[in-house]
Amino acid sequence: MQEKIKKIRLAIDKIDEKILKLLRKRAFNVDKIAQLKAKNNMPVTDTDREKDILSKTKNKSEEEIFKKILEKSKNQQNKALL
Repeated sequence: MQEKIKKIRLAIDKIDEKILKLLRKRAFNVDKIAQLKAKNNMPVTDTDREKDILSKTKNKSEEEIFKKILEKSKNQQNKALL
């Protein structure tokens, strides 16, 4: 039983590494978006974009995770605009 758990946890660890890598890429692109929005005097919040992203979630758990990602992205953009 412990060996099975160990194997599954290793698989989860690999997934987590991929998630972190993707979140870093996302953050890099959020900075680029913030620069473009600043140059064009655009607001940070894009409600239609947020609705579009959230509509792709399949359950409440995914929705909550993406709400947090969007919140952090907006915070990141606001900091970049200071």
